[in-house]
Amino acid sequence: MAGELTNRVIVLTGAAGGIGRATAERLADEGARLVLSDREAAVADVAAAIVAAGGEAIAVVADVTVAAQVARIAEAATTAFGGVDVLVNNHGAIVGRSFLETTEEDWDRVHDVVLKSVFLVSSAIIPLMLGRAGASVVNIASVGGVIALRNMSAYGAAKAGVVHLSKCMAIDLAEQGIRVNAICPGVIDTPQPRQFAATLPDPEAAFAAFEPLHPLGRLGRPDEVADAICYLASDRSSFVTGSALIVDGGMTAV
Repeated sequence: MAGELTNRVIVLTGAAGGIGRATAERLADEGARLVLSDREAAVADVAAAIVAAGGEAIAVVADVTVAAQVARIAEAATTAFGGVDVLVNNHGAIVGRSFLETTEEDWDRVHDVVLKSVFLVSSAIIPLMLGRAGASVVNIASVGGVIALRNMSAYGAAKAGVVHLSKCMAIDLAEQGIRVNAICPGVIDTPQPRQFAATLPDPEAAFAAFEPLHPLGRLGRPDEVADAICYLASDRSSFVTGSALIVDGGMTAV
């Protein structure tokens, strides 16, 4: 496999999910050497499939909300590849409740998985990126961090935090030559929105309501987000930092 990311070492979290798996495959197609992490053991299957196809990938099962487990990702990257060129923070959790129904437990869980994890993983991995040309961090946020969505106060606040943290990181790390950007997807057709809809009173109606939110008339595909990640990970975006790239089928334009 050879492409614009040939021999780049990329750490990708949430690699067993819909966007994560599509991104792992896309990055592998471009020649990246991958450190794939997820709290689900299925991440090993993603890595194995990439290796079977001729790529390079290792898997690390870790909970990105726990610093000691995040350290295992950094250790694996150092042992296997000697450093890191690109970090993709791709993990999330959704709680759909009105503000007055949101509990402290809801708030803490969503903020730990969505926001604290970006801090923990970035703190562990970025030291391995210092001095490497083309270093880039890509944080997966959401349109929910750009516009207010009903019954999404905990999620929206956490994703808005990811957007702003990305901008702050971009400023702080610019002198080290490390670019940092966020991606804000609309509703992507993965298991997560289906699982979220299943928690609501009428799951079928709830899931069907996602589509008309997007002027293009459909949900996004995981590979479309993967393409955006690939762009920000590559030298094609060498003058792009501190941005929030919206990939939402026009959802935030309405």
